[in-house]
Order: sequence, then C-alpha cells, then structure tokens
Amino acid sequence: MIGVRLGLVVAIAGILTCGTAASAQGADSSEIRWVRKPVWSRLPTDDEILGAYPYRTSKLIAGGSAIIVCKVTDEGALEPCLVRSEDPPLYGFGRSALAVAKFMQMAPRGSDGQPTAGAYVAVPIMFRLPPEMTPPEATPR
Repeated sequence: MIGVRLGLVVAIAGILTCGTAASAQGADSSEIRWVRKPVWSRLPTDDEILGAYPYRTSKLIAGGSAIIVCKVTDEGALEPCLVRSEDPPLYGFGRSALAVAKFMQMAPRGSDGQPTAGAYVAVPIMFRLPPEMTPPEATPR
C-alpha cells in the first residue's frame, strides 16, 4: 500500500502471474521472466494520480481497481503495458491504471537482486475516493 494521496488510495505492488503476459505477447510462458520483488525508484505524484482517476465514474461508484501487466525497459519504465483485468469492468479503471504506470519507474534490480530490465511485472492498482470527494449517489466499492 503506497498510502493516501489527495484522498486517493493507490495500492501498487508487483505480483507473479501465471502466463497472462505470455499469452498476450504470443510467447511461451517459459520464455517470460517476471519481477517477483520490485523496488520502485519513482511512484506517481498526488497530481498524477488525481489526473488519472476516471471522474465520470466517480458519480456512479467510489472506486475500483485494475491489474496491468508491463514489460520493464532498460531505464526502468513500464512499457508496453496492457490491462489484465479491471473491477468493475468498463468503468475506466484499466485505462486509469495505464495512465498511472507512465509515472512509475522500477529500480534496476528487485529486492531479490534479480535484474528488472526486460522482465515483466503485474501491477495491481486500487483507486478509492475519500468520503469528502464521493457524491452521495455513488456506490461504495
């Protein structure tokens, strides 16, 4: 959990997945290297997170989440990324997670000492509006 920033809670962590990126990339899962224990050298700022939240959605529900799968570049950027899942579907949280990923950077090595460049990482991102920003008609998520 990264914490509360401008009332938005964004949980970001690397997790190992089972071949989703492999099938998305058309490669055999044995060829895919995963970052198991990421170390983040840059996380999104408050304004970057706030700018990514799907505001039209905020009138309907107070939050959502998405899991994106990204390849780590030599510089530690996350690209290309794709949306693995979003909850609830079709409310824009996948697109918002992709926007947040542009502001993230991974250290050259994970906490396990393994290199990150060229590897894939699955990043779950959770968005929650605080009560003071949530319209009364929005459904809590």
